[in-house]
Order: sequence, then structure tokens, then C-alpha cells
Amino acid sequence: MKRALAAMIMMVLPAWSLSRGSEVQETSVTDDPLPPLLTRLDRVAHLYRDAALKFSCREKIIHARPGTPSLFHEFEYIYEFSDVSGLLDFRIDRNAPRRADEAPRRAYLSDYDLPYFLTRGYSWIFLLDRAHQERHKYSLGAVTRVLGRPAIPVAFEPIPPFENDVNDWFGTLWVDAESLQPLRAEAMKRFEREQEAAFRNAVKSTASAWREDWVFARVQTEFTQEQNGMRFPGKVTITGVRGRIAIRRGKRVAEEQTLFTVTQVYTNYHFFSVRTREAIQSIGRAGADR
Repeated sequence: MKRALAAMIMMVLPAWSLSRGSEVQETSVTDDPLPPLLTRLDRVAHLYRDAALKFSCREKIIHARPGTPSLFHEFEYIYEFSDVSGLLDFRIDRNAPRRADEAPRRAYLSDYDLPYFLTRGYSWIFLLDRAHQERHKYSLGAVTRVLGRPAIPVAFEPIPPFENDVNDWFGTLWVDAESLQPLRAEAMKRFEREQEAAFRNAVKSTASAWREDWVFARVQTEFTQEQNGMRFPGKVTITGVRGRIAIRRGKRVAEEQTLFTVTQVYTNYHFFSVRTREAIQSIGRAGADR
């Protein structure tokens, strides 16, 4: 089944908080760093809905399946947000034939031979904006390093009732500890996560019967492209997996087979308008000293 993807294990809340940019300070276990952090992340999310943000980039999609030749698609992706029209983004197929006097047609990924795809690779930060916070549960993990930067993992879990592509993602978004810009996201749709959980539980079960296989997909996005201190996706990797149970020496063993890999690579970013680095950094840090 073809699935369009819009934009884990929950982590223990550590005893730390962020203040004054990138400084990590000790605090008492009674202080909760999550609410002020979510306030700042809401500001960062609004950067991606900023009327000052306009860009285009090259998108290359590789659909790989074991035993068959890979399929390649190339698009020009255009992004613009206006206060009047809202989000305006679309793709143009760079290889689609057309007459010299014919305007390029808008391309839809659902029309291509792709089992899964991510429509908007930058959209993970929207799961942390104020409009979505009441429909998710969040927790923080210990600061680690991602893409060479100190990063805060923010795990997100949807709260029922679930709505497709609104609050049906489970995962973790790693954000830069100083600017709160997104660095990496790893996530699964609710259905996929349930399939993987059922697979893991079946491996541990002592019942004599189990399903033949479980199919699910994992999504990872890396924000390797940067402009004026604002991060954008460089690569999305979607891996489709079939989980099966094998019996070895009388014990159940989990086996995973890769069904497909869809890789979406973004290059050649051209920005027609974007705020200054100082303005962007001030938005991420706003409220940190309060």
C-alpha cells in the first residue's frame, strides 16, 4: 500500500534545564525544563511559517528494492509562505517532457511508483508548535551530539483521539541545544509502530502460534542544510521492513528483511528571502533567560 508520510522509546527526564543559549545548568529535580523549552520550540516552528521564508531546492528520490534496479526521480521543490495564502509548496518534475511554450506542471509524489514518501521533510518541528502541543505528550532525554552539535532529544507521542497526519506520529526530534533548530528526526506512524510492537511481543511470547510476518516502516530525517542559522532537510530515509520469527535451537528469533528503501535527497537550496542569522538566533533563544 502506498502511504504518504507528512512529517520510540520514551526517554527518562534528566535533571537539567537550558538557559542563556547553549549553557546546560544543574537544577533541582522539582524544576521542569519542558514547558519553557516547548515555548521556545513554538517560536522556532513559526520560523517555518514565516512570510520572510521563500526558497527552492533540488529533490532527488531513489527507490531501492532488493533484487531490482533502483528507480530515480528528480524534482524542483519550491516553498513559500504568505500571510494571505498560507503555505504554498509544490514540485516540478525535472524529467517530465513538455513543449517550449508550455508551463511546467505541478508534480504529485502519489503519482509515482513510491511505496512511501515524505511530503514535507521540514515538517517535524510543527509537531512541537503550540497548536499541536495539546495533542501530544513530550519527554526529554540527555543532551547528546548530532551532526557535530550538542542536541536535546525531544520524544513525542500522540494523545488520542488520533487524526491522520496530525497526531499519529511516535518519535524523537533532536534539536540544537543552543538555537533549538531541528537536527534529526526518527519516527513511525502509529500503525507502523503497533506492527513493530506486535512483532517484538510475538518474539517474546510462549504461545504456539503467531502471525507469519509483520510489515512496518521507519523514517529518519537529517537537517544537514543550513542558511543563516536555520536548518533544512538534507536527506530523508524511509526503510520498509518485514519482521518474521525463526526458530533456532528451540528458541524464537527475530528476523528483519528490508523490503524497500526510499531516499529523498535535498541539494542546491536557493533562498529568495530569509531572516538574518541574528533574527533567527534571537527567536530560538527568546525566553531562555527568563
